[in-house]
Amino acid sequence: MLRLLSASLCSLLLVTAFAQRGTIKVVDTDAMRLSAAKNTAMVDKTVGLSDEQRPQVTEAYMDYERSVDALKQRYARAQGMTPEQKQEELERLYATPRQQAEQSVERILTADQLAKWQAAMPKK
Repeated sequence: MLRLLSASLCSLLLVTAFAQRGTIKVVDTDAMRLSAAKNTAMVDKTVGLSDEQRPQVTEAYMDYERSVDALKQRYARAQGMTPEQKQEELERLYATPRQQAEQSVERILTADQLAKWQAAMPKK
């Protein structure tokens, strides 16, 4: 639970940092919840999450969705960049929340589940 709280705090800090540069308001949407649910289902299918782990993994993916939404809002207002430059920069910036989500999920899993999850993931 402590790990989940620290991951949530990291995401909140990221969103807050971007929000201080302009008015960015992240609101959980159905699309965000659907994406988090799909990712949680994928993890569950792969490793068999417990009833306690399922909401923790969902929250890790919701934190990712919130961070991505904040980035999109921030770059929607970016001046002096072409749409292609904005998209390229966003893709680069998405790596941090993506890594945070992966790390959060990995901390929630047991050793056996983590081994299954890592075996199922494509090699980088």
